[in-house]
Amino acid sequence: MAMTMVFLWFSWLWLHKYFLDAINSIDPKFYFISLNNGNSKIYAFFQEIFLKLLSRFSSLFIYSFEANIRWGSILSALGLSGIGALIHFSGSADYTFDQIGIPLIILFIFIIFLEIISFLINKYLFEDQNIKITKFDYGTAVKVISLKKIIKNILFIVLIILSIVFLSTTNLSRTSLDKTHEFFLSTFSPDWSVFKFDNTLQNNPLLQILQSLYYALISLIVMLIFSFIIFYWSIFKLHGLKTSFTFKVFNTFIRLFPSVVFIYTFNPLANDPITLLVFVLGIHSSSSFSKRLYEITDTLDFEFIENLKIQSYSKFKIYIYYVIPTIKKDLITLSLFAFEMSFRSAITYAIFSANTLKIGSYINHYLNPIKYQPQKAMSYIWIATFSIFILNLLTDLIVKNLNNKKVRT
Repeated sequence: MAMTMVFLWFSWLWLHKYFLDAINSIDPKFYFISLNNGNSKIYAFFQEIFLKLLSRFSSLFIYSFEANIRWGSILSALGLSGIGALIHFSGSADYTFDQIGIPLIILFIFIIFLEIISFLINKYLFEDQNIKITKFDYGTAVKVISLKKIIKNILFIVLIILSIVFLSTTNLSRTSLDKTHEFFLSTFSPDWSVFKFDNTLQNNPLLQILQSLYYALISLIVMLIFSFIIFYWSIFKLHGLKTSFTFKVFNTFIRLFPSVVFIYTFNPLANDPITLLVFVLGIHSSSSFSKRLYEITDTLDFEFIENLKIQSYSKFKIYIYYVIPTIKKDLITLSLFAFEMSFRSAITYAIFSANTLKIGSYINHYLNPIKYQPQKAMSYIWIATFSIFILNLLTDLIVKNLNNKKVRT
């Protein structure tokens, strides 16, 4: 039950963030025109904003599902059952490392299946605007659009039913009401005595936050470097189908392997656990980041790119002077959100840092059943929560400023 709540909470957090960013990227002009025409706010929002973003919302839903599967491999280190437990067991012991291929193959097949489903749904269900009635009679076009609506409604109903079945069959018998009550009370009565504003990283919360921010910044830089390389070669409008497909498969292959697998694999070769985490999480995050960038390339003008090629512009020059400037706003927004995620990773993955990343390490230490002290753990959780909240506010201010500049221009 606890792990279910973790999935629900964090899925809502980042999906809410992505949805807001997607909505803010839409020009609200037609929404206000619809309001001026006498339509209600709900109708105007549905027609002029929601329907235009339906394809992106479906991609985010599938991506969230895929991300939760990979997150299961991380939470398996904390006792979550499932395929992640098999990966954690095989990767954490040398004598069972040869068994890791079986769950990874299953995971790979399932993620490839999700990629195919995502492509088919976006291509054949959410691209009504691509239907050209001039190619066939009007009646056929109406039937195709009606069939798409029926399939969408069926998929929505199936998802609702599956969600209800899952929640109703969740095993609550292992949930301790006493422990839940104790943890709930400790949430509002943290033990702040664990902090001292001295010059030591072990005691000073400000230094601990700065340590996590420094880790997040370095990880973000590594992620952006690899993301720009993968994104460049994945653009179909620049390199064609063969090259684009090859790098998309490569990108999927990187995203397939849970980050903990790379940590277990390369841990014997790394002298510093922080360096290992920076590169593993930076490279692993680049696969998801470049995938998000590629989804934005639908807005690129293919004819304009072909015209630049005729003018002897190289592919790399087009990438630098046209593609990047065109998606600059989305790139900045996604980078800011990636920085937030890197900061959270500094807390989540602290279990693999050999107690180097202090905030997450202390949370894991005080929530350990052997040394269970929830009041002390909550003091670090609140510090992490306040830090993420401030980062989120700063991100929103920067994005709002970018949107205001766009409106003025």
